[in-house]
Amino acid sequence: MRTRPKRLRAVQVATFIACVNVGTLAVVFAAAQGGASALWLPGGLALGILLKYDRMAWPAIPLATFAAYTVTGGDWGLALALSVGNTAEAILAAALIDRFAGGENVFRTARSVFRFVAIALLSSAVPATLATIAGFVTGSSWTTFGSAWATWWLGNVAGLAIGTPLLLTVMSTDWRLPTTDDMPKMLEGAALFVTLVIVGVVVFGDPDLGVGSYPLDVLTIPVLLWAAFRFSHREVAVSIAVLAAAAVWGTLQGFGPYARPDRTESVLLLESFVAVIGLAGTALGAALIEHRSAVAQLETLETTDSLTGLANYRRLIDVLRMEITRSRRTGRPIAMLFLDLNGLRKINDTHGHLVGSRSLCRLADTIRKTSRAMDMPARIGGDEFALILPETNEVGGYALLARLSQKLAADTEQPALTISGGLSVFPRDGDSPTLLMRAADDSLTKAKESEVAGRRRAAAAEEKRKAGAAS
Repeated sequence: MRTRPKRLRAVQVATFIACVNVGTLAVVFAAAQGGASALWLPGGLALGILLKYDRMAWPAIPLATFAAYTVTGGDWGLALALSVGNTAEAILAAALIDRFAGGENVFRTARSVFRFVAIALLSSAVPATLATIAGFVTGSSWTTFGSAWATWWLGNVAGLAIGTPLLLTVMSTDWRLPTTDDMPKMLEGAALFVTLVIVGVVVFGDPDLGVGSYPLDVLTIPVLLWAAFRFSHREVAVSIAVLAAAAVWGTLQGFGPYARPDRTESVLLLESFVAVIGLAGTALGAALIEHRSAVAQLETLETTDSLTGLANYRRLIDVLRMEITRSRRTGRPIAMLFLDLNGLRKINDTHGHLVGSRSLCRLADTIRKTSRAMDMPARIGGDEFALILPETNEVGGYALLARLSQKLAADTEQPALTISGGLSVFPRDGDSPTLLMRAADDSLTKAKESEVAGRRRAAAAEEKRKAGAAS
């Protein structure tokens, strides 16, 4: 991914500012607890920035990591090791995600999320190994190498599990101002957030507010299911981040089910919880959103004509029922227009079925461009089309038919197309979909019969003219 120099510098500066600030908070908080950070969020943010914006922003990562450790009085050797490790982690993970997991779209499908999980577990081993070695070179006991490495590794895994989905989903969302139609969803979102806070306080809060050290972490599962089943990737990522923040804060203050006398054991349990809810929650959210998308596509296929892209007969009937109900309430008429493409069999016999199919698509495009946004065009089958015209009387319906005929006549693509049309109006011609469609079909049949009779009269007159001229 290549960008202009000015944009690249802006991304690098933003990466440095974000990572150094979040990293400094993590280091200060970890130092107050006497050990490694339980959640290295800058790693996740850095990876998200590389995936979303520019791979060449990587020089800001070691600078931010080094600054975060040194300005807080940390060891220079450890700061250097973490700077190299976190940079290598972000570059390696970004390259693998680009190659195997869809790049910045990694959280769009469950399959790519599971690949992200494997990449996060692998790449997090790099900074964990370097940080552990640096710590023991400076005097730590090698007998605790395994637990120290696991602490660093899980902290980095948790940071990737929380930070990367949060940044990518929030920054990839098309933000817009809410409307009145969005109010029910906004109220449900507010209820979800309040529930997240309550669950966080109950499970991980002070015993005076919560329930002490009882193992109630399972209460987080229904809330995450709520977010996954009802909302998008963004809300799932935010919900996971809120629960993770509550878990980290409460546990390191000595509250909640993961608080232990042994700090190393406490941090390992906490990191395991944060990593699991981050990775599993993101995968569940992606799977459910993918499922909803597949269901919506199936519903579209069930109600759409595969050739023209217009609605099919099933969708036509459903919409007509709704419009009849609305018309009964408002008292405004509905016009039902039936159309027939003239000579489709002749087009197929003369030019082939591909040209015939193209002719149907040409007519469908003309109908789509000529009708209003509130109108409902559909292909009934074969060469027959229909339009539901809300708030339209007979005059308006035939005016639309005339415009369609004029546009087809002005089309220079061959073969030339002509149509016949018939019209019915609710409630004059019927008070149900069946009666309206039958009336429109009868009107179309009469129109075609009239056109055939007209062509025969014109042919007879032409023959008579030629006979007169010959004599």
